[in-house]
Amino acid sequence: MRMMVSMGLIGLIACDTTEGTTEKNVAPELTSLVINPDLGVTTSTDLLCVANATDENDDPVELSYIWTDSDGAELAATSELALNSDITQPNEELTCTVTASDGIESVSSSVSVTIDNTAPIISSVSISPEEVDVDTFLECYFEASDADGEELTTTYTWTQNGVEVGTDSTLQLNPTDYTSDDLIECTVTVEDGFGGTASETAQVYVDNTAPVIGSVTISPEMAYSTDTLTCTAADIFDAEGHEVTLSYEWLINGEIQTETTDTLNGPFTVGAEVLCRVTPNDGRVDGSVVETSVTILNTTPVMNDISITPSTGVEANTLLECVANSSDIDNEALT
Repeated sequence: MRMMVSMGLIGLIACDTTEGTTEKNVAPELTSLVINPDLGVTTSTDLLCVANATDENDDPVELSYIWTDSDGAELAATSELALNSDITQPNEELTCTVTASDGIESVSSSVSVTIDNTAPIISSVSISPEEVDVDTFLECYFEASDADGEELTTTYTWTQNGVEVGTDSTLQLNPTDYTSDDLIECTVTVEDGFGGTASETAQVYVDNTAPVIGSVTISPEMAYSTDTLTCTAADIFDAEGHEVTLSYEWLINGEIQTETTDTLNGPFTVGAEVLCRVTPNDGRVDGSVVETSVTILNTTPVMNDISITPSTGVEANTLLECVANSSDIDNEALT
């Protein structure tokens, strides 16, 4: 009887486990992990890695962050990452790895984002010089930038009235192939190597090239009062091959005459300055005026005849008269 009671006490004591038991630790859990923003990310975006964690044991949870690039190289150890072209490039995948620790156990999770390419920008395109003739040497200039810091490949396209005429940064015009009012355009295209391109165009019009007169002469070179003067232009040139017409203006001692042809009839006053001005025109614009002049020379008077009266029966006391008949083509008074 006593034995049975004793055994019952022993069994009761062995089954009492309510005191001195330690609670089992449970690792924390990452409930969410995102990168903000996750779309439209470029090499100049500021990224933020946002994580949330819980712990079943209500232990304090510490979060740590590691940013890595596509090669696994560490970029930062904070939740924020300010991107720039020195640390990343388009199409690269960046990863944020978050570790949650309760001081005893830890768990990790990762999330990634891909860097988009930013297309280059052409801020200006210009053609120099701005005033263009049919024989001008043209140069195409541009300014471009790329937010990703990439080296840009440049191509040029020159067109004349929409037809391609060159692919260099320069273009030499010539009178054989170009004429006034031609539209010349230079299109610059830049590419960043990741599919990003930009194109801009500048344009100029070919100005009309004024015709040129090499020289003007008046003939005869030794001009007298009764001569007919002829004005002749030589070495007439038009760069575009247009037909050139000439207009004439005559001046005598600075006074404009009514005659507008290439000839001027006398009579002229001895010593007068006769000037001829010639203006070329190609049907669109006048060229530079070229002029020359001559001074009217004096013509020697003519003694037509001379006689003595009386010519016969002259005695010692006869009064003789010398009679002269002279003329001057210049109509000057003779002495």
